[in-house]
Amino acid sequence: MNLNFCSKTLKEKVKFCGNGLHTGQYCEVVLEPAKEGTGINFFVDGQKIYSCIENVLSTQNCTVIGSGKTKIFTVEHLLSAIYGTEITDLNIYVYGIEIPVLDGSSKEFVLRFYDVGFEILNLKRSKTIIDKEIDFEIKTTKYKVSPYENFRIYCEVEYKIIGKQSLELNISSETYKDEISYAKTFCFFSDIEKIKSLGLGKGGSLENVLVIGDAGVINENRMYYKDEFVRHKILDFLGDFSLLNKYFCCKIHVSNPNHYANYEFVRYLKNKI
Repeated sequence: MNLNFCSKTLKEKVKFCGNGLHTGQYCEVVLEPAKEGTGINFFVDGQKIYSCIENVLSTQNCTVIGSGKTKIFTVEHLLSAIYGTEITDLNIYVYGIEIPVLDGSSKEFVLRFYDVGFEILNLKRSKTIIDKEIDFEIKTTKYKVSPYENFRIYCEVEYKIIGKQSLELNISSETYKDEISYAKTFCFFSDIEKIKSLGLGKGGSLENVLVIGDAGVINENRMYYKDEFVRHKILDFLGDFSLLNKYFCCKIHVSNPNHYANYEFVRYLKNKI
């Protein structure tokens, strides 16, 4: 069991731009390398917003963080890419009110990270060991944390039309890139009007969202994995889980997760540890 690791950032600045999934507005995001001990920080109009569970403002259809009247919509895919590639220190400058949806996954973030490379920093960090079982349940979502020598996720989901899907794997920078990052966000065709009525989903399209109709996935040609839905749920979970700002040795069993339940679980786990 390797408990110690070094802080990590990007070697170079990277930029992403495009429309937001929910606001539909054009936005730009610039990620800059940061010094060890900086953590993951967003900057909007000069205001610094630390990436943490205390700064979550909403979990309705996406994770929104902010401070006061300043909000950043749909941070989960970017945070998932950062956490999944084990970046610990980064400054994120947001020009707009949402993170670009890109292709609906975290693939473009991750591939760009690997393209510019990572810089290993001097600060030594230790992983948090879970030495007992921790259970948490909210409505139809269940979480179980158990001792384990690495960081391992087992996720299972069940939906009408597509049925049951499950996946279990150790999470590392490599497995995240290959097994998780390509998984697109999804919704049911029958839910689109409801999402629109909430003022959300304005930037969604068949290019960046897998849409499930009565007969199956309408844009199946956009799928990368056969079990894409459970993989995207792991992607989302890791983005929300990253708000603990810790790395763990444990196994987490997750059943039917969503952003609201993830938020409540992370708050519960933080109090437990």
